[in-house]
Amino acid sequence: CALPILRNMRAKLAALAAGTLVVGLPLAVIAIDAAWAWRPSADHGVAARVAAAPDLDAFLTDREDSMPGVKPALRKAIRWHDPATRARTPIAVVYLHGFSASRGELAPVPEHLADSLGANLFVTRLAAHGRTDGEAFKTVRPQDWMDDAREALAIGRRIGDRVIILGMSTGALLALELVAESPDSLRPAALLLGSPNYEPRDPRARFIAGPFGPMLARLVGGTHREFEATNAAHAELWTRRYRVEGIAALMDLVLAARRLDLARITVPVLTIYSRHDDVVRLDLVTVNHARFGSPVKAIVDLPEATRHELASDALVPAAVDPAVRVMLDFSRRALAAR
Repeated sequence: CALPILRNMRAKLAALAAGTLVVGLPLAVIAIDAAWAWRPSADHGVAARVAAAPDLDAFLTDREDSMPGVKPALRKAIRWHDPATRARTPIAVVYLHGFSASRGELAPVPEHLADSLGANLFVTRLAAHGRTDGEAFKTVRPQDWMDDAREALAIGRRIGDRVIILGMSTGALLALELVAESPDSLRPAALLLGSPNYEPRDPRARFIAGPFGPMLARLVGGTHREFEATNAAHAELWTRRYRVEGIAALMDLVLAARRLDLARITVPVLTIYSRHDDVVRLDLVTVNHARFGSPVKAIVDLPEATRHELASDALVPAAVDPAVRVMLDFSRRALAAR
């Protein structure tokens, strides 16, 4: 997740917070803007389209072929436990990645987890992500990401009898939205939340939301945001330069997630985080985990994790095996309890 770029907006947003006018726009407008927070719309046929697809691999190929500039290695895909039969498995794992990231953000953690559970795995690609440039972030909306998440859960239900959702950072918020809107009989068997982005650490980011959010993002940050990659894999698997309107969409999703009554989420929940995370508010990670109404829940500060992204071959290889062990142990406990 590339949320550290929000720090670059600190000085200009500090001026806003102090009451400075930006092109004649007072703080009162910003406050009204935040009050008109985005809310997910009803599912207008997303799950039905998945249910109607005779061949899920072909369905995903058609979907990704219709999007220009998608990197081949970052496309939506099903990783079948038995590729020869493509049979439904007792468990399916669904992975939702974070903002500006891709299916490679946590790899190979989801793959190892699915293999250990004998599960099929679906890895999605959130709208505007995983492409050769970041221009699609100009028009992306949180509803696009919500529909991608709904599609992912619908695919998970087709490829597995029970579904475990693994959501990373902003993907964790999408996972929570999915659980909140699912009927009891269709809720996932467990939620695995990695570094959940309940709010970026910089409080000024909250101003970049609502119907005027894209305009405010451009006013205070220019048209594009860019961050320096740690290595070649980081540059390939994340969108390093993208339109700032994407930040407004991100904050719309963050603010909308605040309305969720976490006490009503009763499916088993594992939260994994790192004390070294300087991207999201760690106080909210721990406080919100305590609010879950789940009788089976656990929170783990992963010692081997040294950054927000937790574990991956790309950024934190030493944390991959420990992360898989924690997720696998909890998943088995959650499945036995339900």
